[in-house]
Amino acid sequence: MKKMSKLLLAFLAVFSFMFTNVSVVTTDGNAYAACTVTGGQPSDDCKNEGKDVNQKIYAFGATLSGVVVGVALLMIIYGGFKYVTSQGDPKATESAKNQIMYAGIGMLIVMTAFVIMKLVIGASGGGTGVVS
Repeated sequence: MKKMSKLLLAFLAVFSFMFTNVSVVTTDGNAYAACTVTGGQPSDDCKNEGKDVNQKIYAFGATLSGVVVGVALLMIIYGGFKYVTSQGDPKATESAKNQIMYAGIGMLIVMTAFVIMKLVIGASGGGTGVVS
């Protein structure tokens, strides 16, 4: 469990540094993503620059989802191999069934999270929504 906690903390640390310096709060209190501020006011194309951030988040999520689904697919294939080669041993058969089931559940969770991410980015005007 300690290894998993350390791995999760390392992932969060790397992810948090990925999007540093992408937003600016101006003197009037408005926040803009990835803007150049001159004299306390943002440049005219701030709304378009904010879409860049959404596209980076979308690309990162799509890549991460693809990797996780690929690993889950490999785990399902390996579980099937274990099931076929279990030779009727009830313990090995149950282990293989559980591996296939858990990999399928993990794949379903990641795919659902990806759809939710697409919906949120599409609702925020990121241009990478479900209908794009």
